[in-house]
Amino acid sequence: MFTRKSIVLAATAAILALVLSTEPSQAQPGVYVGGPGVGVGVVIAPQAPPPPRPEVMVGVAPGPAYVWVPGYWSWNGAWAWMPGRWTAAPRPHAVWVPGHWRQRGPGWAWIPGHWRR
Repeated sequence: MFTRKSIVLAATAAILALVLSTEPSQAQPGVYVGGPGVGVGVVIAPQAPPPPRPEVMVGVAPGPAYVWVPGYWSWNGAWAWMPGRWTAAPRPHAVWVPGHWRQRGPGWAWIPGHWRR
């Protein structure tokens, strides 16, 4: 028998999975933690990421609605470079704000990129 709490938890998990799979996700595999001041589903790396790699936009935009999303370091027990790519903007004049790593206590937290108008 399903309780109200189990239904709410299942719905929340489904919504979170949908949000994290939205392009461009920049969702990070790794150590996910939650709690006061940390957030739910935040990736914490034990050390600072390496310096960003120099990148050149690959080719030209496939269309006028495409923007370049720069590469970033991903943490999954070790650092791995995720190269930049062209992606369609969700609306005209949208600007991609890149994700970044921010020190939180002894670790580093991934702050996902997002679209801004």
